Amino acid sequence: MRSYTPSEIKAAIGTTPDMLRDWRRRGLLENFGVLGSNGKWTYAYGDVIALAIMAFLVTRRIASDLGDALHIARAAVPYVVARLEKSTPSLSRYREVGFLAAWANRDGDTMQIEYFSSIGKFAFAVPGYLVVSFDALVAELTPSLPLRDQE
Repeated sequence: MRSYTPSEIKAAIGTTPDMLRDWRRRGLLENFGVLGSNGKWTYAYGDVIALAIMAFLVTRRIASDLGDALHIARAAVPYVVARLEKSTPSLSRYREVGFLAAWANRDGDTMQIEYFSSIGKFAFAVPGYLVVSFDALVAELTPSLPLRDQE
């Protein structure tokens, strides 16, 4: 499967290699990318999608905390990929889910995430929750996302 360099990520979604380095130093990119024997990082397609979602959430001021934005982005990846790759039957179960809702748990340190098939399925009495439509997210991100090379 194809991997992406920091320069390719910058060209696709605008996240610079310096930003990636900074986020890695801050511990935000655990389990992101692979450090090659040449000392350079490369990233899988899902990592690029997560970074694009994270950048979207932060630049649009939908989420202000990078850690929370990354947590939400990671949770959204399979649902976004399912919409980008409509011809992949194994992803059809992810296309049935339309929305993600996220909010801070009572401890304030962790995010709770729930998935819903339609917007009418949830009603929260939780202050400060965020609802993301996967279709709207894909519509916003599609022009900049790289296409996954087929194996």
